[in-house]
Amino acid sequence: MPDTLTLPQGFPAPGDTTAGRRYLDELIAGTAREPSCMDRLSLPRPDTWAPGEVTAVTAFGADVLLNFGTVFGGHIAALIDHFAGLAMLTVLREGTAIVTAGLEVAYRAPLLPGAAVIEARVRTLGSRHARVEVVFRQEGAVTSVGTVEQVIVRAAVTEVAAHVAAVG
Repeated sequence: MPDTLTLPQGFPAPGDTTAGRRYLDELIAGTAREPSCMDRLSLPRPDTWAPGEVTAVTAFGADVLLNFGTVFGGHIAALIDHFAGLAMLTVLREGTAIVTAGLEVAYRAPLLPGAAVIEARVRTLGSRHARVEVVFRQEGAVTSVGTVEQVIVRAAVTEVAAHVAAVG
């Protein structure tokens, strides 16, 4: 993923440690206690992250296919929301959380069973709002692009810590 996100003042620098970044490291390592929805919705773990971006290489199987052999669009939308949230964890300040305010999906080509790459990138970031783009690629071709509008809200540090402890 080209481009470098410019972080606004007050956001964690690339080398800073945050609860969200620790959770991502644990999720990638397979040591995080995952929310139950990850299994139920077949949400894959990310493979890598950097400030402003998350990438996963995954495979789609029969459990998420429609009768005509393509991945269910609603599943793609859930993955877009999921990976947008993970990308936001790379840039969130301590004591904040996100809420999805909008989600748009452009289905450009059928997503078929087999390997695919999911790339999520924070495109704009402000003190209270962010826009994340999530791109699906299969055999090098873009199959879906999602745009997620995120609202950044204040959360008591104890609430954020309790949530991270509960899920990770």
